Amino acid sequence: MNVPDILKRASDKCGFTRIRYIEKNIPTSLSNICVMVFFGDIRSSYILSAMLLKKYREQLRGSKYFILCTWPGYEGLFPYVDEVWTIRDESILKKFSLTSIGFDNISDVGVQFRRELNYWFEDLVGPEVFESFYNNGIQQEFWDKFNNVNRFLVSVPSSAALGEEFNIKLISKGGAKVFIHPCERVQTWQRGKLVPVKCPKDFWVGLIKSLLEAKLTPVVYQNFLSYNLSTECGDCIYTTERSIVKVLGAMRATGCVLDVFSGISRWAMAARTPFIAIDDRIRYNRQKEYEIDDLLSEKILPRYYIFSFSTIIEHGDQASWKVNLYDVLISKLVSFIAKLDREQWPSPVEKEEIVPYQSVRAQRLKKMGVKFIKVNRDLR
Repeated sequence: MNVPDILKRASDKCGFTRIRYIEKNIPTSLSNICVMVFFGDIRSSYILSAMLLKKYREQLRGSKYFILCTWPGYEGLFPYVDEVWTIRDESILKKFSLTSIGFDNISDVGVQFRRELNYWFEDLVGPEVFESFYNNGIQQEFWDKFNNVNRFLVSVPSSAALGEEFNIKLISKGGAKVFIHPCERVQTWQRGKLVPVKCPKDFWVGLIKSLLEAKLTPVVYQNFLSYNLSTECGDCIYTTERSIVKVLGAMRATGCVLDVFSGISRWAMAARTPFIAIDDRIRYNRQKEYEIDDLLSEKILPRYYIFSFSTIIEHGDQASWKVNLYDVLISKLVSFIAKLDREQWPSPVEKEEIVPYQSVRAQRLKKMGVKFIKVNRDLR
């Protein structure tokens, strides 16, 4: 078989669907093909899209035809690769996605995918190739290999790409709107590492009801990572859009994204859409989120962080959620949205530019200590 036929057969045998490829660009030898697998979480998908993969693909695999195997709908985040393969069997997506931790995925499903791909391709890599470049912050080897940070931002479509029905609902609902993603797992920092924990469905139901009571219309994004709340919370705008790029368009059309310990605010950066994120301060600092804020998001983008404890969600109830989270979030959302001006937002067009690391804010270390005695050095 020739190489195009081999790729078609390999994708089918390995359980993938081929997305976006130009057959005339396919090389004549399999040795000229590099395949990467990525089944990480939301946060890592943005870091990979905006900072890591384009550099890696161009500078370390520039001579090869590059295929990325990833989640359905993620192809738009990586327009610079030659070809994208996405998981064909959607019945496994829910369980498989819940085992994502950062760039990695601890499920046996991922191991099986790599074993099958390894049968067909000699140059097969995974997210582990980035550990020496980025591991809870940029590492020295990143500078040794790449010299600088190139921020790549995808083009964000208008709301017209979401279809007439979505836009009619968006217009018909008066007042301010908030984009939320009712994820089944939230991110916590435990024993020095990132640990996803289950978020009760009742938490999201209570949050949406509180938003509605405050005259804020939730735009609820549902996919294989989230709960289906359409039966419990009917008076909302729902989108189940598969394409992440179109989801970015929905974010921008909504006007404000609410991130509750999920990392969805990183996609809001890609959408150049204002956001409020409630986050764990320890996780924020240990994973150096300030680097992401200052390097991979345009400075003029409005944003606000509320630091709390994710354990409130895991071990709380409606009463504690209301006092500690709902009331705080709604109060800030109302004042935050009132000050937004779309004319001041960054442009949604595709952009790539070098970002100097000096733009990262200086992190001041609090020095602990007390002076009890002042010594007069003039005394003899």
